[in-house]
Amino acid sequence: MSLAYLKAAAGLRQAQGTLDRGWVVLGADTICVQDGRIIGQPADAGEAEAIVRGFCGRVHEVLTGVALIDSLSFRRVIFLEIASVEVGLIGDDEVKSYIRSGFWRGKAGAYNLSERLGAGWPITYCGDADGIMGLPMGSLKARLGELAEC
Repeated sequence: MSLAYLKAAAGLRQAQGTLDRGWVVLGADTICVQDGRIIGQPADAGEAEAIVRGFCGRVHEVLTGVALIDSLSFRRVIFLEIASVEVGLIGDDEVKSYIRSGFWRGKAGAYNLSERLGAGWPITYCGDADGIMGLPMGSLKARLGELAEC
């Protein structure tokens, strides 16, 4: 949530003077957590492969922090969306092919839920699929309403 807020605040600072109609600036950040270890975006293919293999046959959590800042009142709404994801067993050839594809780049936990489900990966989850992919739209819409009430 802190990183989401810092992203939103930086966006607001960059847009200072150009936001004349009361815009809402959004920041979001997603991480995975497994066994108490924070897993963000992999730095390289080797780390991506280790992350994917570490998820196989196990459960991890996906946490997405979201921050909204009203550009006129500076009122802010900050929240966290948590989901639980279980990845089944994935064959060695499939993991290697995925790492070669580069689809893991820029993704917390080295994967995108929708892409991997579409590819047939054995994934089940409990929580908001949009939150697992980085922006929980249902919660976001409700929280935007909170800012509109002011």
